[in-house]
Amino acid sequence: TPKARSVFELDLRSARRGAGFGSILWEPLSKPSGEQEVSRTEWGAFTSRLWKYQWLTKASPEVTDEIRDTWYELSQGIMDVVIKLFVLSQIRAVVTGIERITPALMRKVYQDELKPIHPMIDALRSGDVTKIARYSDL
Repeated sequence: TPKARSVFELDLRSARRGAGFGSILWEPLSKPSGEQEVSRTEWGAFTSRLWKYQWLTKASPEVTDEIRDTWYELSQGIMDVVIKLFVLSQIRAVVTGIERITPALMRKVYQDELKPIHPMIDALRSGDVTKIARYSDL
């Protein structure tokens, strides 16, 4: 996490251990601006590729803009949240028998299953630096 990064940069021994076989700082993916073609952005490429890993019987072959917008709103581009929301939505779709992901289903899953992260996602969504600063690993 960004918070842990400073610990690993204190001395060579820590940096060497932190790097292991390489280190990557994962930042949240940015939401495409209005004039960008979604498919040409990291967000568009990531969500399109992930979408292909559905196991639902009524899955849409392509992710819609509405689903992609909802997905971003609920995850703020944090890849771990993007993936968890995707997996949990599929599980809910199977359990309920609807067998497809919808924006309403994603919102329900977010409300029911991801409550612990709501304050952090709300802080990111607000864009308020003081709210974001409350959470050292955002």
